[in-house]
Amino acid sequence: AGATRWRNFGDRRSMRELKFRAYNRENETMIEPHIVSHSFYMHQVTNPVPFAIMQYTNNKDKNGEEVYDSDLVQNESGAVFEIIWNGDRWGMEDHGGTYQPDWRNIKIIGNIWEHPHLLKEKKK
Repeated sequence: AGATRWRNFGDRRSMRELKFRAYNRENETMIEPHIVSHSFYMHQVTNPVPFAIMQYTNNKDKNGEEVYDSDLVQNESGAVFEIIWNGDRWGMEDHGGTYQPDWRNIKIIGNIWEHPHLLKEKKK
């Protein structure tokens, strides 16, 4: 699994799991989270190679699947969004703007690297 970072909220502590997965753009394969460690992530930041690094949002979709940055999700009305980090929180982005995800009512349908056509089809 990934590294753990503690955040202190007064007398309480909250644990946030840091996990990453990576997409190899050269051979078009996904490297799953149990292989991608925090040190792998830090190495990629300092020595860029053809990997797209995606961070776990610490949220799951309505089917219990872990949601990562760059995942494509669909809401109950059928709209498709890309999961993004907008500087201070996770959001869902489409051609109309950025929205706060309702994690309980979205489902993962792919990711921007392996399924870019899913987002482009909905933008037409």
